Amino acid sequence: IPVQDARWRIIDGKIQLAVPESKGRELELDRGVASVMAAFLDEETEVQLGVRTLMPRWTGKDGSAITLGDDILGEGGTWYGDSSDARRQNVELASSNLSGWLVPPDGVFSYADSIGLITEENGFITGLGIVDDGRGGFTTAPVVGGGICQVSTTLYQAAFWAGLPILERHQHPYYLRTYGEAVSGLPGLDAMVNIEPDWRLDLKFKNTTGRWIAVVLIPDGAMVYARIVGTDPGWEVVVPEPTIENEVKAPEQMIYTESPELPLGQERVVESAQDGFDVRIDRTVLDEGEVILQDAVFSSFAPSRNTTMRGTGTG
Repeated sequence: IPVQDARWRIIDGKIQLAVPESKGRELELDRGVASVMAAFLDEETEVQLGVRTLMPRWTGKDGSAITLGDDILGEGGTWYGDSSDARRQNVELASSNLSGWLVPPDGVFSYADSIGLITEENGFITGLGIVDDGRGGFTTAPVVGGGICQVSTTLYQAAFWAGLPILERHQHPYYLRTYGEAVSGLPGLDAMVNIEPDWRLDLKFKNTTGRWIAVVLIPDGAMVYARIVGTDPGWEVVVPEPTIENEVKAPEQMIYTESPELPLGQERVVESAQDGFDVRIDRTVLDEGEVILQDAVFSSFAPSRNTTMRGTGTG
């Protein structure tokens, strides 16, 4: 049973306890293995296993001591102004669910843990998203929560430019131009998420600033902005131009798919052809000239196709 640290969130401008702490438990494996081996050798039919109690690092009592600076450590912004009504609703709901979460010093922010399950019960609706096509590839199709990857991408860019270590990030299968050409984007600076009840592709980053930070999402109907807010550690984030190679031309012909989510006879362009390529983005984070983090982002994008979805539904 995992331990749960208390978690706080800014609600109505105030820091409030959002998730209370809980103790965890784990087996004492070394003693357990030794007990099992001893029981086997002695032909015993029962064995007692030791259990260790795990104590949370942060409890509800710590909330009164939290201080949060108001510096913007990193910012991302992506365009969603031409999204469908469904996709727009998902982007704005995801932003609302994620905004205001606090991350303690040395704590890890998890997109999946903060947003919750992507279900209709939680307010998400069917919009266009990238899904497995059942033939070893991917396609754009209606899916509950279509659009939440725009929010994860924007937040990833904010954490990247803040100089924070990225612990988990997954690329999209093909290049999405609006993410790579955004105000804070670069080709390859995207983050795909998929959150299911029993598995997830998550976005995680660590707070190494030594002070509390907050995640802030601001959708304004045209752009969604992500900010990492806290006390500026004075770091310099150096990122040269991405290295792009192995370019593959995209096919030009139009592909047609069918979906009952669209009314019969209605057509919608859901993908535009984009060339495939491999890209590497290097990042160096300096603190008073000393290198404190040096990493690189790698992505390998397949070419995407011109795709039009034809409705077969009755709505």
